[in-house]
Amino acid sequence: LTNRLQKLIQQRKVVLITGTVYKGKTTLAQLGAASLCPDAWWVSLTERSIKDVDNLLLALGQRIDIGIVPGLIIIDDLDITEKAYRAYHASLQLVLHRAYAAGCGVILTAQGGTQSSSIVRDLANVELLEVGALANDELAALCLSHECPPDLAQVWATLIVASTQGHPKLAQVRLEE
Repeated sequence: LTNRLQKLIQQRKVVLITGTVYKGKTTLAQLGAASLCPDAWWVSLTERSIKDVDNLLLALGQRIDIGIVPGLIIIDDLDITEKAYRAYHASLQLVLHRAYAAGCGVILTAQGGTQSSSIVRDLANVELLEVGALANDELAALCLSHECPPDLAQVWATLIVASTQGHPKLAQVRLEE
């Protein structure tokens, strides 16, 4: 996922990272941006009202229009429910249009949500990145990176998948244990 995100960032694409709660969407955005664009703007929408989000997006659009913009903007924790999206639709479109015109990539991380949200249907030029469950092979590689003996890595991975259903955060906690 990180490699795919980095390729999209290099292409200055708009990326919407979706997945259920605590799957690591924000962490993925941080990892993708850290090496390629350390001066990226980070806009956190956590616990903001819908009206505040709309106003913030309008202000962000104005900043981009002035031309003071890095190569990447990350808008974190965007509420993509129908009600919220209707309220800030125009201002988000403005930000995305101006970012594109300025040659700036945009990463959006969704508050939970799924790929069936209206934002996904409406924004045809957005690349989707779904953060799903970790597979057994991925967990085995993580076990090895945590210095698990090679002959036990697959066994531990299987146990962790069985107890966490591959949920990234839960698997991380189990792996640390």
